[in-house]
Amino acid sequence: MDIKLRVIPKPEDGSIIHWAKDKPFTGFVVGGGNDNLLCGNCGKILCPDVNAANIQNIIFVCPQCDKYNLKS
Repeated sequence: MDIKLRVIPKPEDGSIIHWAKDKPFTGFVVGGGNDNLLCGNCGKILCPDVNAANIQNIIFVCPQCDKYNLKS
């Protein structure tokens, strides 16, 4: 199931994961489930084939549009 994440303002602190711009993007967390976590702004798959219930309190910065994403 595709799950669109919520775009949030840049947080002052917290668990924020960025992807190195000079590396090919393969996903922040990969495998172990049937869910795809998508950027809430551009729709890029940030975490493919995961169990969404296991992803909590992590802010992902989309490598395509640079928006901050959080699973609600």
